[in-house]
Amino acid sequence: MNRFLILLIFCSLGATQAFAALHPGHQTDEDVEGAFCDTIVLASGLELYATIQEETGEEILLTECGTERNVRVRRSSVREIRYANGERRSYSLRKYRDRAPASEEEKERRSYRKLLGWGIGLLIAAFVLALPTLYLAIGVAFGGAEGLAIWILFIPVILFMIGLIKLIQGLVQRKRYKDRYYRET
Repeated sequence: MNRFLILLIFCSLGATQAFAALHPGHQTDEDVEGAFCDTIVLASGLELYATIQEETGEEILLTECGTERNVRVRRSSVREIRYANGERRSYSLRKYRDRAPASEEEKERRSYRKLLGWGIGLLIAAFVLALPTLYLAIGVAFGGAEGLAIWILFIPVILFMIGLIKLIQGLVQRKRYKDRYYRET
């Protein structure tokens, strides 16, 4: 049985491209040309392959690779620049945004939503793990390790308790939030 499992593992690793000795990749002229271009990642997630001609305080002048077209990009819309030599420069988008910091109301709403999300997620994880850990604990108990079986059974119970606590905290904060900001006048 052990030989079968080892053979299965090696066959599955060998079947994936990541572990294969021969990779199906091929190189074209565009790949070679793109290798000497910088990559500009915009805030929207779009990647531009270009060489940087000039950087001013507010704008970056680029020449697109392949088309040789000049493009001006606002610095506030750039998330990251990956230079062809391997250097990276990340821009914090917050620094360039003209928006006010979050209000106390927004912070409280985010806080209770975060607690509710964690609580619901941990409760779901506890219910999903309940049956598999029960089977695992039974198997370990029949193997002679009753103490370990009891600790294994505590995993979903602990997740359930933590999830329930987070959920209750979130609901209490939500009630305070609603009372504070949505009072009847």
